[in-house]
Amino acid sequence: MTTNSYRTWYPNSGLGIIVACLTICSLAVTPIANGQEPSSADTDAAIVQPFVSDATFLIVKVDPTGIGLPNLADTLKSMPPDAEAAYREISQQAGAGLAQLRAMVNDQPVYATVGIPTSETKLPAFVFAKRPPEDVAVKLTAFLKSALKADLRIHGDYAVIAHEHGMDFAELMAAFPASPREGTAEAFESVASYPVQVLLLPPAYVRRTVEELLPELPRQLGGGPSSVLTEGLQWAAFGIDPGQLRAELVIQSSSESAARDLAAHIPKMIQSAYDAAPGIHKQIPSELTQALIGWLNPQVEGQRIVIRIDGREKTTANLKMLAAVARTIEEKTRRHRNVDRFGQILLAIHNYYDTYKTFPPVDKYRGEDGKHHLSWRVHILPYVEETKLYNEFHLDEPWDSPHNKKLIAKMPDIYESRSFDIPPKVAVKPGHTTFLAPIGDKTVFGEAASTKFSQIIDGTSNTVVLVEVKPEKAVPWTAPEDYTFDAKNPAEELLIGADGRWLCGFADGSANQLRGDIPPETFLHLFQMNDGQVIDGRKIR
Repeated sequence: MTTNSYRTWYPNSGLGIIVACLTICSLAVTPIANGQEPSSADTDAAIVQPFVSDATFLIVKVDPTGIGLPNLADTLKSMPPDAEAAYREISQQAGAGLAQLRAMVNDQPVYATVGIPTSETKLPAFVFAKRPPEDVAVKLTAFLKSALKADLRIHGDYAVIAHEHGMDFAELMAAFPASPREGTAEAFESVASYPVQVLLLPPAYVRRTVEELLPELPRQLGGGPSSVLTEGLQWAAFGIDPGQLRAELVIQSSSESAARDLAAHIPKMIQSAYDAAPGIHKQIPSELTQALIGWLNPQVEGQRIVIRIDGREKTTANLKMLAAVARTIEEKTRRHRNVDRFGQILLAIHNYYDTYKTFPPVDKYRGEDGKHHLSWRVHILPYVEETKLYNEFHLDEPWDSPHNKKLIAKMPDIYESRSFDIPPKVAVKPGHTTFLAPIGDKTVFGEAASTKFSQIIDGTSNTVVLVEVKPEKAVPWTAPEDYTFDAKNPAEELLIGADGRWLCGFADGSANQLRGDIPPETFLHLFQMNDGQVIDGRKIR
C-alpha cells in the first residue's frame, strides 16, 4: 500500500489525544502498581499491526497504570524554598490528569500510530485502546465529540479515533496490509520495561529516497555522507519511566560499523542543528545543548546504539542545573512576550497622539490639584481594543472612587505582568502592573502639562517612555502612579533579568532590551527628553 492509497485525518483530533496522553503521563503524580500482566513485544506488535501501513513512521504506547513521579523529598531540601511548593502543585495537577486518562481508557494501554503526511494539512494517524465497557464508551464518545469534534470507532476489540474523510472506516482498515512491519516487535522488545514507549520506524522507501536525492547531509545535520543516517538508523525505540527517573534510547543499525559511525556523529549532529538555528538560541541557551550532549554518551552494543539516562545519579546536581537553565528559558520567554506587549502599548500611545496631538492623557482630565484622576493606561484603552471597558470609567472621578475602584479587577491582559516563577518569589497583586513610565525632571510623562513630540529635543529614538519595574514596585493599573526614580540611581527599581538586560520602550514606538550595566547617568539621559545628551545606541545594546 502506498502513501496515496488511503484516506487521512486532520491532526486536531487523534493527534491531540496523543499529545495529551504523553503530557499527562510524563507528569503523573505517584507510582501505581501495574494491575495487568505486561504485554509481550509480539503481542504489542500484533495489536498495532492493523493500524500500521507502509507509510507509518511513529508508534506510541502509553501504559497509564505504570506511570509515576519519583519521591524527590530529600533532593528538594537542597533546592530553593519554592521548589517543593512548585513540585507539589505540578504533582496535584498531573494526578488529576492521570486519573482522568485512566478512567477514559479503563486502565488499558493507549496506542497510537502516525504516518507520513500526504498533504500540508492531512496526517494519517490513529489513537486506540482496548474497547472499554459500554458505560465508559458512552462517556468517552461524548467527550471526544464535545472537546475534539472526533468520533469513536470500533475495530475488532479496539476503540479507535480516526477521521475517514469520505471513506468507509471498515474499507479503510481492510486496505491495511496483513503482514507485520519489519522491526516492530524487536523495537517493542528493546524498551519493554518502560511504561511509555515511542518507536521510530523509517519506511524503507524513505531511506532509499534519502540516499538517492541527498547523498550528503546538510550542514544543519553535521554534514558528511547521508549513509551515516540511512545505515545507522533502521529503527529507534525510546522508553521513558518518570517514576524511576530513567529513560533509554535504542537505535538499531544495519551493521556494527554503521552503529559506530552514527554514535560518533550524534553529538556533532545536535550541535550543528543548534548552531544552524539562531532563532532557537533566544529560547534554549547553549548551556542546555551542551548538557544534553554530555548526558547522552552513546554506547555501541553490537549493531545497536544505546543511550541510557538515569536521573537517580547525581539527581540534586542535575536538578540544580536544570532549574538554572529553566529560569533562563523562562526569563527569555517572559521578556519576549513583554516585548510584544510593549510594542502594542507604544502603538496605542502613538494612535492616541494622532487623535489628541499630545501624549496621554490630555490636560482637560487633570483635577483642581493639577494631577490626573486616572493613569495614562486607562486613557489609551480605546486604542488597545478595550473601548467598552474605557466607557465604564467615570473620567471625572479619582481612580480609587467607589465606582472606579471596582474596575481595577478588570485589568486587560496587555498590562499583565505575571511572574513565570511557580510560585512567584514576589507576587504581583491582582489589578497591578509593572509596566510604568519613568517620572522625573524632563521626562515625557513627568511634566506639569501633557507632552508634545516637539518637546522631545533629544530625539524619540533616544528617549525612554516605558519601563518594566520589579514586582514589588507594581502599582494599580488605573492609578496615576508610575516609576518615580532616584536621579542618582535611576535603575535601582528596574527589573534587570538574569541575562543582565532590561526592557524599555522608546518614544519612537520601538521596544528594546538594553544592557543593565551602563552608568547611572546614561539611564538618566535615556529617561530625559531634552537634556541635550544623545546616547550612542551601540554602547547600550
